[in-house]
Amino acid sequence: MMTGGVTAMNAGKSGYFWPRHGPGRRMALLLAALLSMQFGLANTLLAAEEGAGQPVRGLLKAKAQSDLSVQIAARVAKINKREGEAFRYKEVLLEFDCDLLEADWQAANAAYKAKKLKARSKKRLLAYQAAGRLDAAVAMAEAEQAAAVARQARLKVQQCKVRAPYDGWVVARHVDVHETLQAGARLITVVRRGPLEVEIIVPTAWLKWLREGQPFVFEVDGLGERLRGKIARVGAVVDQVSQTIRVYGEVGTPPPVVRPGMTGKVRFPQSAAAGKSPDDAARSIKGMKAEGGGA
Repeated sequence: MMTGGVTAMNAGKSGYFWPRHGPGRRMALLLAALLSMQFGLANTLLAAEEGAGQPVRGLLKAKAQSDLSVQIAARVAKINKREGEAFRYKEVLLEFDCDLLEADWQAANAAYKAKKLKARSKKRLLAYQAAGRLDAAVAMAEAEQAAAVARQARLKVQQCKVRAPYDGWVVARHVDVHETLQAGARLITVVRRGPLEVEIIVPTAWLKWLREGQPFVFEVDGLGERLRGKIARVGAVVDQVSQTIRVYGEVGTPPPVVRPGMTGKVRFPQSAAAGKSPDDAARSIKGMKAEGGGA
């Protein structure tokens, strides 16, 4: 206790003395508030420098897009799907006129059966020493060669129906009915349906805090749809001119209105640059979506 009308001072845990009453206490509280605001502003500015909270552009991409082709030369007999139509796994998308190929398969199969019978006959004769070992070996080799030719003919016939490699949509057709194509020609471009990938270009400075598992929100241009996702992998090479790097994120199966090729804004929570865990950042993402009214 001090004399002379000066109020008593209380020593806090921080080591500073705080007035109990009067104008001194009010000044101390005001000073503490100003210091708290100063440190909070500094952290906000640091996060802004690191890029967290600042939107970047992203591109939605399918996890698989394929140009289908076959290794046969034949005439297109039927096309079952057109641009924009959906299909299921193993569904027939296109059919060829394969009468000639089927005839070749039957001929090759018949030749194999004949060679197989001849090889068996030579083997029996060899057992009775009525045929030479060389003749028996040649007959067996000819039978194996005929079997390979028949198998090759069968594989060609199996390509007469082009089946979908996965669930998806038809992007483009490169042929039409009655066209005769060469082996290896492009037939149909298809894209996979399901979870999408987001390609993002970010400054290299973001690599100080950006890592796999980091959550983000993707806002689709023109639709307002907000998709939650996580960083799946970081590119291997930095662009030496712009000093940027590509990162790739994954989002769940989107609403039907959202398709590959759409662009939008990608936002990371400011807690990401502060070094918080992905779980903390994910909670910040939920808050961002709640403020934006996203699902």
